[in-house]
Amino acid sequence: MRKSFKSIAVIALAGLALAGCRDMETDQPREGGYKYSFNIDDETRAVIGDTNVEWAEGDEVGMIVGSYAGSAKVDVSTSPKTVVLYSGSAIPAGTRAYAWFPYDPEVANEAPDKVQISLDNTQGGAQSSAMPLVGVPFEVKEDIGSEGNGQIQFLNLGSLINFKVWSSEFSPRLEKVKSIRLDASAPIAGTGYIDLTAVAEGDEGTLILATDTGSKEAPLTSVRVDEKVDVAYTREEAKPVKMVVLPGTFKGTLTVTTNAAEYTKEIPELTFARSHSRTIYVDLGTAKRSEDALLASLKVDELTIEWLQVNPALIGASYKKWNDMPGSASKAVYAGYTASGNASIQLNDDNHAGIVTTTSGGKVRKVSAIWNGSTANGRVLQIFGSHTPYKSVDDLYSDSMQGTLLGSLSMGWPMTDFYIEDDWEYIGLCSYDKTLYITELDIAWEQED
Repeated sequence: MRKSFKSIAVIALAGLALAGCRDMETDQPREGGYKYSFNIDDETRAVIGDTNVEWAEGDEVGMIVGSYAGSAKVDVSTSPKTVVLYSGSAIPAGTRAYAWFPYDPEVANEAPDKVQISLDNTQGGAQSSAMPLVGVPFEVKEDIGSEGNGQIQFLNLGSLINFKVWSSEFSPRLEKVKSIRLDASAPIAGTGYIDLTAVAEGDEGTLILATDTGSKEAPLTSVRVDEKVDVAYTREEAKPVKMVVLPGTFKGTLTVTTNAAEYTKEIPELTFARSHSRTIYVDLGTAKRSEDALLASLKVDELTIEWLQVNPALIGASYKKWNDMPGSASKAVYAGYTASGNASIQLNDDNHAGIVTTTSGGKVRKVSAIWNGSTANGRVLQIFGSHTPYKSVDDLYSDSMQGTLLGSLSMGWPMTDFYIEDDWEYIGLCSYDKTLYITELDIAWEQED
């Protein structure tokens, strides 16, 4: 499972209406040839955990070693944890090796002096967020048993913020946090380049991700974390919601979205240092609250793998057809063809996956998605509306049955919701291209009295 930070938005419909749903998977590295194993320095981690930042099963790092440029898998079953690389040709001892994380198979990083790395602006909190890392250059060794072919010392490129949400007033304590967004006065995320040949521990100048030069994407000043936590009664009881940002000095506006309202607070100018953490306490009782009266009256179905009653032992990439699933709050009935990779609702359209309503829940008014961080940036969830019931997911792949394309939600933007003003009684959801991993889909219905 590749960890990354992403974001979500409503995107333009041009070019999507006639496309239907399709999928093209990127080939993964295959085992075979020459095997090399590199120990990971125990002081370095990748995924944000409860007390530190740690590696997770299925992580892949990027590596450039001699003529090899590609990915290598992290083996978390070993102690110390190892990076395993398979090469089609032998790598001579003494060859200089370079490593980074996260690895993106869609980016051709072939020269170690200019490697592209992303710190993405939608993150999954403690379970699926990733800290961008670079390795100190090292030389490949002959295999010497348990010590492998060398050791990778990873260094963090980001700064960690721990948001702790609580309320001094009673009412917000009844709500549940869904997401936290920081809009800053300076770039705090984005895609940039770094010279891996110059990386050195203790030299901060070699650990700057240059997002303002050479990147196709402009630096981003907004980062959102999607994670459900309770609003605590006291600041001491608050559970941390973790966000990774680029180091720097900036001020900003914090937006906390709950299941009932939005709260905003201003953050004073602070310095966020590389490889350090800072805790920010957020009292919703003193924040500015805004609530949409219409949305507050809607019936919201929460579609998750728990709602689908997926046995944890069966979680994986195998697609299964299901029918007659009642909404968690509305009168809607759903059918679908999905998998449950990365403990999420997994969709692609290579094998006609999707979700539809076979019984209406009223008039659909909003679709929201909480993305799993393993979803690649730019992946699109298409939203179709219909005035007649869908019979099955196959209807989404028929020009005459798929209905009208209402819009889309995409990784890569800070917006989280797609609002629907016209009256549509039935809804269909599918991937526009390639695989999506969605932790939760929220479908809001306006029901008739």
